[in-house]
Amino acid sequence: MDDTQPADARDPQPPGAGWPAPPAPTAMPPPPVFGLGPAPLPPPAPPTSGGTSVRTVLIVVGASLALLCACGAGVVGLISWQLSQAVGSVFSHLVPATPRPGEVGSVYAVAFAPDGNTVAAGYGGLVLDHMIRLWDVRDPHAAPVVLQGHTGTVDGLAFSPDGRTLASVSEDRTLRLWTVRAPGTMPVIRTNAKGERFNGVAFSPDGQWLAAGSWRGVHLWRAGAGATAPALDLSGSAQAVAFSPDSRTLAGAEQGQLQFWDPRDPQASPTVVSAPGLTLPVTSLVYSPDGRHLAAASPDGVVRLWDLTALQARPTMLRLPPSAYSRFPPDIPALAFSPDGQTLVAACSDDLLRLWDMRKLTAAPVIWPHQGAQSVAFSPDGAWLASGGLGLSHGEVRVWPRAQANPTPIVFPDPQTYPYQEPWLGGPSAP
Repeated sequence: MDDTQPADARDPQPPGAGWPAPPAPTAMPPPPVFGLGPAPLPPPAPPTSGGTSVRTVLIVVGASLALLCACGAGVVGLISWQLSQAVGSVFSHLVPATPRPGEVGSVYAVAFAPDGNTVAAGYGGLVLDHMIRLWDVRDPHAAPVVLQGHTGTVDGLAFSPDGRTLASVSEDRTLRLWTVRAPGTMPVIRTNAKGERFNGVAFSPDGQWLAAGSWRGVHLWRAGAGATAPALDLSGSAQAVAFSPDSRTLAGAEQGQLQFWDPRDPQASPTVVSAPGLTLPVTSLVYSPDGRHLAAASPDGVVRLWDLTALQARPTMLRLPPSAYSRFPPDIPALAFSPDGQTLVAACSDDLLRLWDMRKLTAAPVIWPHQGAQSVAFSPDGAWLASGGLGLSHGEVRVWPRAQANPTPIVFPDPQTYPYQEPWLGGPSAP
């Protein structure tokens, strides 16, 4: 089966002069936003010299694409994209420090609440929308609950097994614990002693432990510990972490090896297993529900699947074909197993979700489209699959009904509810 499809050929448009006012939102009151954590600095004032011409210069350096925007007053913005992911970062005051009404950032993380009714989504990207939104799957038109406090892209989310706490990690190098039933409550904020950002976050299935990885350490807390409780820093490091279904093992992966800790004995050295082919950073690590398999993803376009009953054996390799954008395979930012263990899904940077049947791994995966797919999560009953993507104008959460042969996803935010798109990214412009 050919599992590629044409990419969206729409190119970003250069910014126009001034700041057009967005049209008023239709069919939805403003969502509740809870200002949690340190307040961000106020955004700088946009240019006020109406009619100033804007010139743009396209720069290509290695694997990067940059758009330099200049006006009569000098350089006003530099936007750069990594071609491999088609996402950008802004190094100027071209975009305000907080999104304007109706703007939605790219979705870098999704997680289903244990009740199956709520999908949490972590945002970031060009519009600097660093919020967490809680969407109600039962009512796509309802305004989300918004958790505000992070100052960088939110790229990891995990619900506690009882659904009372949502853990988030961000590029701002903090881990935050939100009280879901009282979203106005200040979150517990954790950092690590080395000042590094956290790579991934996970609760143990029994609800007793919270773990996060980093480049030079693995951090473990007892769930429910106070804000000042120190982390149990485990020896070793991990770019991704996952608990076994019985909560007795914490697995971590980094380039060239897998590591396994017993959280009940945090001072013990981990069991280390060599993984020679794992030469790039690990972007996602997941256990199968029966605890027999461990799957790891990396930017080389390969999903590695270990049988934990024969861990020293070579893993099964699920290789992706070159993407439609280049002669290289796509990145794989995220993996998830269905609760019944029969499906393994990968979010792929070539705008596709790939779903493998674990009983027939040699067969081609089922393909579902999602532009800039970046994250995936199953509902606890397996009836729904949530995916988050980057997008060119705004990010989307798609919730797919798995019972349908050719499913039509529910989209959050609803296009009719959030009609406004960033004008300089190709959206509708104000008159």
